[in-house]
Amino acid sequence: MVTRATKIRRGLESNFYSEVRTPVFNNMRGSICLNIGFSTTNNLLKLRKKFDAVYGIDTFPVTKYSNPITPSYFQKLEKQNVFILFADYNKILKHFPSNYIDTIIMSYSWYGAKQRKRLAEELYRITKKDGMLYLRHPLTDGEVKLIRGVGWKLIQQYGESEYIFIK
Repeated sequence: MVTRATKIRRGLESNFYSEVRTPVFNNMRGSICLNIGFSTTNNLLKLRKKFDAVYGIDTFPVTKYSNPITPSYFQKLEKQNVFILFADYNKILKHFPSNYIDTIIMSYSWYGAKQRKRLAEELYRITKKDGMLYLRHPLTDGEVKLIRGVGWKLIQQYGESEYIFIK
């Protein structure tokens, strides 16, 4: 019997590649990826197949499927160069070195940020030259202007909720 938790997990996992369009995902490059609001650890493990190291930041502890993440599971992930952090985005990003991240994926996490301009500035600071920010969330024209105002260049927009910015 398939439980509700299993259906939710499968939905989150199957949506991962539909969330990040295949051409966009194929063009992601570099060695370090940051996924803000990552939903499940399986999404981070899928990214790890493409990047040397993956960081996942979320504002609340998530689960692997429906089970709480244990310290031993954290250690298992870290051995695979997958690092999970639970904190306010603005507070944790200041601890990343400048010009460190190659690709940032932020899917439906923009509105969870309390200070969006500061978040855009921090994301810009920690991203390497020519690094990419893939932002999936409906944005107002003012928010796009805010993101561009800190230095990001909008290079592609898909519909009303997917944006690709380059540093």
